[in-house]
Amino acid sequence: MKLNHIKKLSQGNKNKNITLLIKSYDSFLIDNYIKLISNSNKNNIFLDTTNLPLNKSKYTVLRSPHIFNKSREHYISKTYKSQVNIIVKDYNDSFNRFYLQLLSGLEIKFKINTFV
Repeated sequence: MKLNHIKKLSQGNKNKNITLLIKSYDSFLIDNYIKLISNSNKNNIFLDTTNLPLNKSKYTVLRSPHIFNKSREHYISKTYKSQVNIIVKDYNDSFNRFYLQLLSGLEIKFKINTFV
């Protein structure tokens, strides 16, 4: 089933809507990646970029395992998320560019929709 779906995507001159879901621990990396993509792909049309809600995870660690149970350290890890919608004319060329310009520290998921 998945192979048939990929063949259908590659046939015809239909435009494709690509949705990028970007995750990172640093919001600066996400902003730089969006600027890189927008400057390099002149034939693509950017619809919008939306920042998704911030996820915070809080951790508490005991400083001393034996005594002084009231002495604790608190840590917070934040994950920033952003969503970018792009209309692409040439699917293969732009898809390769997204991977070639991938920065370290980013997690990216692609979602593809075709329309006329």
